[in-house]
Amino acid sequence: MIDSFLRDHHLGTRDIAAGPTPPSLPAPPQLREKGRAGFADYLATSSPHRAFAVSPKGAYAYRSGRRSAREAAEAALAACTEYGPDCAVYAIDDELAEPAGAGSR
Repeated sequence: MIDSFLRDHHLGTRDIAAGPTPPSLPAPPQLREKGRAGFADYLATSSPHRAFAVSPKGAYAYRSGRRSAREAAEAALAACTEYGPDCAVYAIDDELAEPAGAGSR
């Protein structure tokens, strides 16, 4: 009934009103099942400025709702290092982060 009303008034359907689909980024390969679920939660978060950090051994953390991408990355990295000393930022907002040193010459 609702979809019919929306269609009749050229408003689309509830699927369109539900919002955008999460971005499609590959999960870090070192994550286990719980970490992959955490990464899926990160992708589904629509808060502005979010970041995901991970260690080579699978420790991870993400933070969202920050004022800037840099602030989100710093917060995720700080949270991740509580679980693993060698964490790196993996994703920022909807993009993979640059590897350390990739942007400098």
